[in-house]
Amino acid sequence: MVVPHYTYLVLKILTEQGILTLRSNLNIIYTCEKESFVLIEATDISICMPDCLTTSQQIPLEALEIPTMEALER
Repeated sequence: MVVPHYTYLVLKILTEQGILTLRSNLNIIYTCEKESFVLIEATDISICMPDCLTTSQQIPLEALEIPTMEALER
């Protein structure tokens, strides 16, 4: 059984030899959290990309035209 103590950043694991205590560093945890959020965002974008491509291919070409300044002034 593993018991996390978030207040003290300690993870305690019961082993045959007794209790194994793993301590952590707040800076390391913060860095890992930031990296995990970046990975999650990248994964989410790559999962949604096929749907975006399929949807964008269904839009008519006339709707994809970018208006110019001349067209706006008329």
